[in-house]
Amino acid sequence: MKVGASQQVKLIPSVDSCPITSHLLPAVCQYGWSPATLSEPRRLGDTHREEQPPGQVQRRTRRHRTIFTEEQLDALEELFLQNQYPDVNTREKLAQRTHLREERVEVWFKNRRAKWRRQKRLSFNVGNAEN
Repeated sequence: MKVGASQQVKLIPSVDSCPITSHLLPAVCQYGWSPATLSEPRRLGDTHREEQPPGQVQRRTRRHRTIFTEEQLDALEELFLQNQYPDVNTREKLAQRTHLREERVEVWFKNRRAKWRRQKRLSFNVGNAEN
């Protein structure tokens, strides 16, 4: 947001005291976010962090590894044989059928394609070694 000479910018006191950032943070941004929200550095996953006492390192909580059932794997593999790159609608339908999140289905396909490429590369190398 550009601030012209004729515009009056009101800053919050805690930010006013910082000479480096005081001119960057107006009292209210165009989206209605408070200056406190704008001045705090944020990273993806911050909402999953627990409050830590000062001086301790904050760490993101890790997502538990998904353990697929035999039925889920059968459904995933069956679709993979038909289509290695299913679109989002197909993935959502499969996720609903298998009681998984679409994100887990998407990652499963990504990993399965990597395995498929690795197997193709290994079988190609074995074929060349025999000749």
